[in-house]
Amino acid sequence: MVGAVEVSACAGIMRHCPHLAIPAAAWADAIRAALERIDLAGRLGATTGGLVPAHQVFRVVVAGCPNACSRPQIADIGVIGHIVRRVDAEMCVDCKLCERACPDHCVHVTEAGPQFGDKCLNCRDCIAACPSAAITAERAVATLLAGGRLGRHPRLAETVAEGLSLDECIERIVAMAEEYATGRATGERFADWWGQRRA
Repeated sequence: MVGAVEVSACAGIMRHCPHLAIPAAAWADAIRAALERIDLAGRLGATTGGLVPAHQVFRVVVAGCPNACSRPQIADIGVIGHIVRRVDAEMCVDCKLCERACPDHCVHVTEAGPQFGDKCLNCRDCIAACPSAAITAERAVATLLAGGRLGRHPRLAETVAEGLSLDECIERIVAMAEEYATGRATGERFADWWGQRRA
């Protein structure tokens, strides 16, 4: 038996990761505090002193960038940081360093400046490569996922919302947690409850 709620973050800050779009540890701390305020752990482990079997732990995982090294796609709730970019075509010097920096080949420099394909994850690699500030970060936001799991019937989490601020993420996570704590069957995993809710 373990604690009923676990909130974790990628190790990007500790490892000085150049890809960080959001301060994942700080976001995880804020989410943890919000779940503590509604006593989610106590409610999920009401009959066992706040403890549950390991496979029933409500897990929230925060990734600081779209590389998602912390595997938010297999958590009950996943948060993936990314940026909203700003492009100033007049600042572009046609060096094409952004094209070479993009791991997904989503950036193409044209006469109108940098253009981005549909598969762009807004990871910030092009921003780091741009020497002329033609591409800059306007703000950091996150994508919210729900319903991932491992086990006998693994499933990747699905996207719930994109472009969220920290406060918006917290509001949605708390709302989902409240609904789960109130509406689940005894011992029902979040991913199973989420799947039934979405069916």
